[in-house]
Parts: sequence; C-alpha cells; structure tokens
Amino acid sequence: MSTSAQWSAKWTKPELCVGPGFILEGQIKAVRMHSIFLTSAPSIETQEDQLPTRFIALIVEVDFACKRNFDKFGNEVAPKMNRASAVNKGHYLNQYERVDSKFVEKLSSDELLQLLPGGVAMPPKFSDSSLPKLHPIVPNHFEFWADSAQYKHMDLKAGDAVRIKTLGNSVFVDTLGRMGASHLPVMGGDQKLGIVSLLYFILLLLILILDLDCLRVLPVLCVNQK
Repeated sequence: MSTSAQWSAKWTKPELCVGPGFILEGQIKAVRMHSIFLTSAPSIETQEDQLPTRFIALIVEVDFACKRNFDKFGNEVAPKMNRASAVNKGHYLNQYERVDSKFVEKLSSDELLQLLPGGVAMPPKFSDSSLPKLHPIVPNHFEFWADSAQYKHMDLKAGDAVRIKTLGNSVFVDTLGRMGASHLPVMGGDQKLGIVSLLYFILLLLILILDLDCLRVLPVLCVNQK
C-alpha cells in the first residue's frame, strides 16, 4: 500500500523539526510507503536542510516515550532519571520498600501528542487519511516517517518491536532499529559506557601480556644467579 500528498511550503528540517526530539519504543502495527510531491523546487540555500520525500510510514503503538537530551555542546546525553531509593513503609525502622529509578521526562501519549506540531498526531496536509488511525482516536498509536533510501533494507513488518529517535519534535525518524538487534540505536550517553568497557578490556589485556613477559624473564634471571 502507498499514499502521497502535495506540499507547497518549505520542506526543511529547520522548518519542520523544531525541538529536542523524542525517544520512543513500541510495536509496529502497519507499514506503507508515503511520498511527498513538492509543488516548487527547493532553493539552493535550503538544499542541505531538505527532508527526503519518499518515506516508510510506520504506525507504532507506543509503550514508552521520553524527550531527547543534549548538553551545551550539542552532544546527546542519556535521558534524565531519578535514582532508586528506599521508602519507609511501616512503623519499624527496617520496613522499607524499594522505589525503582524512573525517567524524569517520560511522556504519556497525551503529552507526546501536545508536543507534536499543532498538538495532533499527524500535521495537517502531511497525510490527513492517517488521523482516524492515530491517538487519541486509536489510543497510543502514532505514525513516524523513515527515509526510504536509508531504511528500506530493514524490511520492517507489522509486529516488529522498534526504538525510534525523531528529528526534533516531529514525525520524522532520525534513527531506527529493531529492539534487541545489533543495529539498534542506543540512547544518548550509552556510547560512553561502551567506550569505557572497551578501554577496560584493553587495559586487562595489556596487564595479562606484561605478566606473561615477566614469567618468561623469571627463569632466565634464576639461571643467571646460579
């Protein structure tokens, strides 16, 4: 199945992808191809910021959403979380209940809806026929558009569990991956943990090599002493 729409305004990231963006997880419910036909050619000045015009449109039942976070240098950082704690639940000092850490900026479906352009799940004239299939008419269902040229190799299907990062507070996909797959986009800040683990492994390997060299030298020293 494929759909299309015409667009007469600017089709650029600065115009349509304002805000920090979202991290979302959920299950794909429907997949189709969607094309945007621009009624006027983009100017030379805006070509670098142009959005694609051929998309894989994914209707996703969202079960987790939060805001993306960036530091002052523009680097993405992990979502903000409260620390896990213990709460006294009784009259005795040893009666505590663990309160797990939670995402500070976790969004409900209604909050996610309000942060999208116009407070609707699909901006006007993007794909008006999608609205009856999306939140709030169909609870927790949102549509996101992935660049066909970048993601057609993934062969996405209904039932796939995915994690999506959006370009700004929009329906446009920045990164996309199946949950648990090797190409899954990590949350901001996870890259640092991976680098630390790699450095730790290299350090252990160097220590092991140096220890082996010491063991080789030890018998020679003993022979020389004799």
